[in-house]
Amino acid sequence: MRRASAAIAVLASIWTIAVWLLDGLVLSIGPLRISSTDAARPLIVAIIAAAAYFALSGPTGARADARRISHAITPRRLAAALTIAVLIVGLTNNSWGAGASDSYSYVSQMDLWRTGTLKVPITMAAEVPWPNALATFTPFGYAAVADEMAIAPMTGPGLPMLMALFKTAGGQMAAFMVVSLTGALLVWTTFLRPGASPRI
Repeated sequence: MRRASAAIAVLASIWTIAVWLLDGLVLSIGPLRISSTDAARPLIVAIIAAAAYFALSGPTGARADARRISHAITPRRLAAALTIAVLIVGLTNNSWGAGASDSYSYVSQMDLWRTGTLKVPITMAAEVPWPNALATFTPFGYAAVADEMAIAPMTGPGLPMLMALFKTAGGQMAAFMVVSLTGALLVWTTFLRPGASPRI
C-alpha cells in the first residue's frame, strides 16, 4: 500500500505537469482515447497519494526510499525514460498524413523518390494562354524545371528519402513514424558522449 501510494503520487504529478505545460493532454491509442484539460484534478490525486505515502512510511521509511531512488535513477536511465516518453508522445499525437503545404511537399517527394524520378510533367501548362503558365501549376515546395513543362521538389531530400525507405520496408504508416523515431533518437544521442556506450 505504501509503494502503491508513492507510485500514484509520482504518476499523478507527471500527469499534472504534462497537462499544465501542454494546456491539456489527449492520448489516442487505437479505439482508446484519454483526455485531460484540468491540471487541478491530477494535482489533488497527487497530494492525497503523497500524504498517504508519508503517513504510512514515516520519516525513516521516506528517507530510506529516497536513498534507494537516488541510486536507481542514473543519468543514463533518465535519458532512456525521456527518449521513450518523446517516442510515445510523438506516436500518439501523430497526424499520419500530410495536412498542409509544407508537409505535402515532403510527403509527395517521398513518393517521387520511390518512382525513381523527381520530375512531375505538367503538360497542360503548355495549353493555357497566359505567360509563365507553369508557375500557376507549381505548388509550394516545388520549382519549375528549366526548359521543360515539369516541376520538381525543392525541399530538403533527407526526410523524404528516409520516409521512402520506411514506406518501402513497412508501408504507408511506417513512413509517418520517421519523425517520431528520429525525435526520440535525437534525445538519446544528445545524452551520449563520444565513445560512450548506449547500454543501460
